[in-house]
Amino acid sequence: MPSSIIAKYSPDLVFGENIPVAITDSKLRIIWHNKKFRENFTGIRLKGKDLVSLLSSFGIDKEIDSVYTKPTYRHIHQINKVLHIVPLFDKNKKKTPDNYKIELTEPTSELLEKTSLSFSKPNDLDFSCPPFA
Repeated sequence: MPSSIIAKYSPDLVFGENIPVAITDSKLRIIWHNKKFRENFTGIRLKGKDLVSLLSSFGIDKEIDSVYTKPTYRHIHQINKVLHIVPLFDKNKKKTPDNYKIELTEPTSELLEKTSLSFSKPNDLDFSCPPFA
């Protein structure tokens, strides 16, 4: 779909108003987000913020890559959402994406299987022993 068609319409109309969505540049800096996306990050200025620093505020910073060439999922336990990072390539099929679409979805067992284990479990460990019978 030519970019001129996308430019004609409101991003909220193209990406929807019910699903939290953001668009980043090639360096994972947020350049646009809808209201639903914003609702998940109250008190944080999102435009211009890079994904690594946004997620580091949730303690997720070690496993964030600088470039994604295929869709990736990360579970953000603190807000109980799955972050879906989708690389957006132009027609020339470059090796690195021009932009990324970031979606926040409700965690389902299928999506949680796609996330890495460190993102799907809380950091609190319970070392208590069950009572003996």
